[in-house]
Amino acid sequence: MTEKSKIENNNPFKIPGNYFEDMTDAVLKKAAVTSQVKKVGFLTVARPYLMLAAAMIGFALISYLAIEFLIPGSETDSFEINYAELTEYLSSEIDETVIVEEIFKADMPDESDIPVQDIIDYLIDTDIDYAEILENF
Repeated sequence: MTEKSKIENNNPFKIPGNYFEDMTDAVLKKAAVTSQVKKVGFLTVARPYLMLAAAMIGFALISYLAIEFLIPGSETDSFEINYAELTEYLSSEIDETVIVEEIFKADMPDESDIPVQDIIDYLIDTDIDYAEILENF
């Protein structure tokens, strides 16, 4: 306890006079000065978005160039279609009767949807010979 007795009891820190009375006025003055609305320009708002868009475009460009130059066989410009060879190949590989049958299947309604009386009326109206019908079926 002898050391505590050596320390003086008076406080070295003091508050300036009228500090609390003048503090509210000082705070209100500073708030009034800083509360003025600053005009924000378009570029200030759009700058982060423009930087993001530029970064994405740069990344896409670098990726494209890396693929074009580093990966062999990725050239898309050398691909040409020879329509004469394609037509010749398709005509030799595909039977024409199959194509015609598929077209008629797509255009013709299902037989079960057509009433028998409508078929008879159609045959009578178009003057188709009864013997000719029997030959085909």
